[in-house]
Amino acid sequence: MKNKNNILIYILLMIISLCHYGNIEVNNYNNSYYKRYDLKNKACNESASDFSYELVIESQIVNFNDDIVLKFEKVESSYSFNAYLSHSTFFTNDTITAVGNSIDVRVTNDHSSGEHSFTVNITDESDSTNILCTQNIYIFSDGIKDYVSASCIEECRDLYYINNIATHNQLKLLGRKEATEGEVLNGKVYDAHQEYSNHVYKEDTQKDIECTYSLNDDEDDGIYRISGYIKYTDKNGNLHPLKNNRVKLCDYDSSDFNETLDMTTTDSLGYFEFNTSIFNWFEYDGQDVYIRLEPRNNSSHIVNWFDVYTYFTPICYNLSEEEKMEYNITINTDVSSRASSFIITQMMLFPYNYAKEMSNQNLAPLQIIYPFPSDTCFCAPLFENYIINKIGYMGFAKGYEHEWDVGAHEYGHYLAHNYGMTYLQLGTHFMKLDLTTMDRSIYYKTKYFSTKLAWSEGIATYLGLASQLYFNGASYNIPYMGDNGYHQNVENSSENYYYYSNIAKGENNEGMIAYFLMDLMDNDNLYNTTTITGENIALGHQAVWNLLTTRNNGNLSDFMPLLQNGNLDYLNSLGKLQEHYGFSAKNLNNDTYFDLEATNNILTWSVNTNSAILSELSSFNLIFYSEDLTNSYEIENIETTTYTLSLEDLETLLQFNSDVIYWQVEGYNHRQDAALTYDLNVPCIITGPYYSSFSTIQKQSLNVISMVGSYSASLNDNEYKWYEFRAPIDDTFTFETTGDIDTYVELFPSIVANGSIRGRLATDDDSGDSLNFKISYELNKGDRLYLRISSYLDEEEQLGTFIFKITSSHTHTYTYESVNSITHKASCECGYFVLQAHAIKTSGTSRYKPCIQCGYLVDTGTDIGIVGPLNKGNLRTINGSYVSTKGIVMLVDEDIESYLNGTLEFYSNNEELIKK
Repeated sequence: MKNKNNILIYILLMIISLCHYGNIEVNNYNNSYYKRYDLKNKACNESASDFSYELVIESQIVNFNDDIVLKFEKVESSYSFNAYLSHSTFFTNDTITAVGNSIDVRVTNDHSSGEHSFTVNITDESDSTNILCTQNIYIFSDGIKDYVSASCIEECRDLYYINNIATHNQLKLLGRKEATEGEVLNGKVYDAHQEYSNHVYKEDTQKDIECTYSLNDDEDDGIYRISGYIKYTDKNGNLHPLKNNRVKLCDYDSSDFNETLDMTTTDSLGYFEFNTSIFNWFEYDGQDVYIRLEPRNNSSHIVNWFDVYTYFTPICYNLSEEEKMEYNITINTDVSSRASSFIITQMMLFPYNYAKEMSNQNLAPLQIIYPFPSDTCFCAPLFENYIINKIGYMGFAKGYEHEWDVGAHEYGHYLAHNYGMTYLQLGTHFMKLDLTTMDRSIYYKTKYFSTKLAWSEGIATYLGLASQLYFNGASYNIPYMGDNGYHQNVENSSENYYYYSNIAKGENNEGMIAYFLMDLMDNDNLYNTTTITGENIALGHQAVWNLLTTRNNGNLSDFMPLLQNGNLDYLNSLGKLQEHYGFSAKNLNNDTYFDLEATNNILTWSVNTNSAILSELSSFNLIFYSEDLTNSYEIENIETTTYTLSLEDLETLLQFNSDVIYWQVEGYNHRQDAALTYDLNVPCIITGPYYSSFSTIQKQSLNVISMVGSYSASLNDNEYKWYEFRAPIDDTFTFETTGDIDTYVELFPSIVANGSIRGRLATDDDSGDSLNFKISYELNKGDRLYLRISSYLDEEEQLGTFIFKITSSHTHTYTYESVNSITHKASCECGYFVLQAHAIKTSGTSRYKPCIQCGYLVDTGTDIGIVGPLNKGNLRTINGSYVSTKGIVMLVDEDIESYLNGTLEFYSNNEELIKK
């Protein structure tokens, strides 16, 4: 493809050239373009409250001896302020005029040619030390005129270049003026752009973008190989690969236009590579190539107000197919706005790729204007008058180039809108404040507004932080990037701004919402880095994303019902999180037992917020659950933070089919002044419910019995003694007391409040000995019977100790279990047991013989066959069986059957009958 002498091809090439420039999309340049409004969306600090303005620079090109007029418009009339200049070579005129909601600040020039900047500090008129907001102004002066910008010094140089250096033709080549149809442009875009860049992105001691290239031998196969690495610097000067950035390969030749040969993107190492055989059809001076870079990737495209950021590498002349070329490009992000724009694209890759991973969808790139002439960053994906290419845009202020959390947060707004999580709510906000406490107009202090704003901002912060965690942003080793907390302007603060110990809690605080979502996702307990004991929710990235995209929620209250599914452990953990972040009431009760005296069961909680009264919960319900969630009971409309269970409440709860009952506080917030709602046409909303953690109440500290036997007890003044009997077998059981007091018993199928007879099965007073009760009741194995024992007369002489006995008509049938080398345990299914000595056969010669009941191998030693002094107590049978000195029963064959059925008789030497 090196020999193209066909004249027809040359003519065709020229026609294409003319058509190309005749239809180029360009921005018409005129001076009025720079007389624009700069939207101010947010104030600088919380004391600025709802202060906002729009700035117009009356003329961006000012004669050296004329004043620079800064017109602050759309300032609320309730605000008045003075202006202070931070640069000693500038000063304001004596007159600072205010006309309606417009204020003019006239700045007098008193400086030499060169580059200058100053800051307008806007202060409260009543307190000039209280800086509400700042506005940076940049000036480039040639000694004849001042070129003024509210964005950056590059815009000032751009103004100067266009008005004093650029030719008419160069402006067309740069796309700043349209070429007329049929007009032939002389020169090259590359050359025009290089001249423009050298002036606008002025090089001082360091270049904003540095590039070197080298040529190496390659095989002669007709393929041209061009590759390279692109890196950028972080705030500490460390190098990182520029990932996923668009790279164009261009051909520089003697024709009237430049052709893009190929386009690719950098990989995770910042590496790009072209393998091409395509060059211009008609060439003059060989294969002359260069690389064109713009800050553009799948997530975003960074532009400024006056040009598309572009960098052209040095040209590699006369590249042959026997050579391969390697570029090495370093972007020094702190040197110019152009260079810094590349790091912004890297910030946006995290949330963009996160959304792609979670949704399996590609989102259109967001256009980002940088530097935006304000003191903050914002995203406007909603409003038609701001939309660019029907996508939306972001304003990114100068000074935030290394604020990764800020950039990801703003992109989070873009995601939240496009994936239907919530609508973007504009408004002044600060992360550490309850938004209803801010000194703004009454409308903006309403709960309706503040909950929507906090939810909108909280989701954006969550998406930014979660995306960095998901892709291990911490591995970049960039300060504050990829951890689980939000950081902004850390170097300008004495502490980490967003881990304040006094940060407001509750649904009106964006930080609480963001960290709540983070804890739902990964269980790191973020707020104040405090561990939340017993909280173990970790739903994961995908689950939280799915919840957020289930529907468009207006505030946290709308979102919460999506979480209320799960078991007790999950719901308890969810309650702990809501308590921790101040959404719900805080359950103050420790786990306890029901006091069966109804008036003694007092439940307490707190409103659990340090925020304003509009943010506090105002009504509560108490919800009670059985362990398997099959039983529930609700007590509604409590307007205090304490409640005493009534007899009816207690009776209902004691009927639950579980021994342990779980309860929590369900809280609502309806603190909204109806008059304000009417006057301002603001909906009066009730937020909630929000749920506390669980406390447990056991039915009672009962005496649980599961076998027949005797048990000592006592009755004190006004006391009931409760027993729970669990039937070990099917049988009729007899319950009675013995003693000197008059006892009274009531039988129930379940525990009830003292004084209640609900469900009572039977009673008895004096059927036993003296004044004791005695009653029988038939039960099946596993049945539970509750006995409430009291004194029939609550008199001092009727109080004291007694013996509670349980018997049955049942005949014991034993199973045996060895205890040690001497004894085993004989147990009946009714619960009765007795310890017995091992019993072995005396026949046989083995020293080790098994117990005929439990099978334990007994070491008989020298006791085998000896009768007389070695007998324990000289106990023997007529047939010769005896008890050894160790207490083991030694049986001859004739006595085994009678021993097992309990009829074997032992005699002592004095022939006293002893039954074993």
